[in-house]
Amino acid sequence: MAERRWLKRKPPAPKRGATPLEKPRAKRLRLPAMPAVKVPWRALFLVSVAVLVVAALQFSYRHWPITDVVVEGRMAVHSAEDIARRLLWLKQESFFSADLHRVQQQIEQLPLVAGVVVSKQWPSGITVNVRESVPVARWNENSLLDSSGRVTERPAVFDASELPHIKAQSRYADVASRSYRLVQQILLSRQVTVEHLSVSSSGSIHAQLSNGWSVALGKGYIEQRLQRLARLLDTLPAQQVARLDLRYGKGAAIGWRQGEKG
Repeated sequence: MAERRWLKRKPPAPKRGATPLEKPRAKRLRLPAMPAVKVPWRALFLVSVAVLVVAALQFSYRHWPITDVVVEGRMAVHSAEDIARRLLWLKQESFFSADLHRVQQQIEQLPLVAGVVVSKQWPSGITVNVRESVPVARWNENSLLDSSGRVTERPAVFDASELPHIKAQSRYADVASRSYRLVQQILLSRQVTVEHLSVSSSGSIHAQLSNGWSVALGKGYIEQRLQRLARLLDTLPAQQVARLDLRYGKGAAIGWRQGEKG
């Protein structure tokens, strides 16, 4: 039997020359599939409605007009029409954002205004309630003294010619107001009034009465001296007395009218 010989194949000889480069194969990337999203239409609708409501409220807050300004209260000096004219700027403000504190401050600055209450009245009104103090006397030349002892400017429209005249420095406003009230209490039942009251720079009080008496009260013990004045009003003939000086411990110096004896 013929003997087989196994011969190894020689590897092919390398090709001569430049070896062509193989292009890299593009890799395909597959993104994971997105899960299906269900749109909550009901929730989206509610959110849209809420946004519209907020926008409407903001618009109303800024642009809701004020159509009525009502002024009321106990007033004898100022008129409701005059105060309302001072507040015409409110017609340019929004009902919701109107500055009520500014309204109150503006009216409180008027002479003889003792208190102001401002409130809103739905749907488009502002109510201003004004309380005036009572003027009790003319103070110096162009001012007034009110019942609370406050010195205030005299309104141009106010006729103060019938009020008693008080002359004093502003630091004696409380003294003058209190003294005037005490004298008036004594005179009230005797059909006599104070026509003029003055407080000197040292605080001494002098009063001119409607019966013609000129009364020096001094600067202390006013209550006791006024009680003495009351007794003299009840006992002395008014038409014969010109002056009283009550600046004594227990008595009084009387100045008689010309031709009368004391």
